[in-house]
Amino acid sequence: MGRVNVGGPRAYLGSAAGLTPGAAVLVLAARRICGITRTWCWSSPLPTRARGTLSVLPRWENSQLALPVAHGTGNWIGAASAVIYRDYIYLAYRDRHPVEQGRGNRVYVARSAIGDGIRFDTLCAIDKDDMDADSLERPALDVTPDGEWFLYLSCATFNSKHWRIERLRADGPRDFSPRTRQTIFPGSAVFGIKDPVLVRGKGLRIWATLHPLTEGDENADQMTSVVACNCEPVMVPEPGTWYSRGTRITAVVGEYAYFDGRASAKQNYEERTGIAKWDGSRYIPIAGPASSPFGGGALRYVSAVALPHGRLRLYYESATEYGSHELRTELRVSRPDPRGGISCQGSTRGPAP
Repeated sequence: MGRVNVGGPRAYLGSAAGLTPGAAVLVLAARRICGITRTWCWSSPLPTRARGTLSVLPRWENSQLALPVAHGTGNWIGAASAVIYRDYIYLAYRDRHPVEQGRGNRVYVARSAIGDGIRFDTLCAIDKDDMDADSLERPALDVTPDGEWFLYLSCATFNSKHWRIERLRADGPRDFSPRTRQTIFPGSAVFGIKDPVLVRGKGLRIWATLHPLTEGDENADQMTSVVACNCEPVMVPEPGTWYSRGTRITAVVGEYAYFDGRASAKQNYEERTGIAKWDGSRYIPIAGPASSPFGGGALRYVSAVALPHGRLRLYYESATEYGSHELRTELRVSRPDPRGGISCQGSTRGPAP
């Protein structure tokens, strides 16, 4: 298995001021390890090209089923990431089963016509065994201006709470193969790193989620959101809130970010969604939580793609009445806002699933 040449170490800069003691220890350790120069990845946390774009909270009642799932606890279809390339929406998502059936067994890449966004054709699949992973979690797609494709994978290490992020390269979205795998963000004995979020503008920006590994397995579910290239914290839990146990950025739209949050370890796997706004140094929650009316209320892993005519399509993993999680989608219609952003006019439904 190859590794990306990420250059030499650089001095640790900055501080963990303003963080809780546990988050500060995690971030300081992570930044010392992550503090290396990656020339292919920007360390700035905010893409400037999309300033002034507003996000809208999901509304489950306006959503449609995109990918169904088998009934039963532990069956999850979702953790999806969407990108638009030419005339298609491309979706990468994981297929998870109960622990006794292997957990996150596979990641799929699929596509749908940009005018549809609901009916997807599978292009390829990556199996966890071919990635030497105990489980696969959220993937992310990237396509360069030259048409080079990358698939980022969250890979669980065997017999551990550790996660790492690996990357596959392909000439096209049908061609991903584990033979091209490279460990991009390895994590360490101190922290696991997973759930990448990518935005490509003038350069590539990547966010990810850190999980502590030194506070016992019972605390490894805690989440802190960072810039993946240098582990700079951009969103942290706050005591007494619905996201006091963890914050996981799932999509970035201009100055705004969708994020998952939970208040307790019991809510692990049943996170809800909020919206945060960049204040110059951190993402500050401004709306939420949005949840499913079923099960534990899970509505998580939002991915957002901007469509023509001011529309925004959302994809998210949602709890069902049968104990499982399915992938749902919303099409939101927006209009220009005189304050410099967009405001929600409501939802529209596309073709029936």
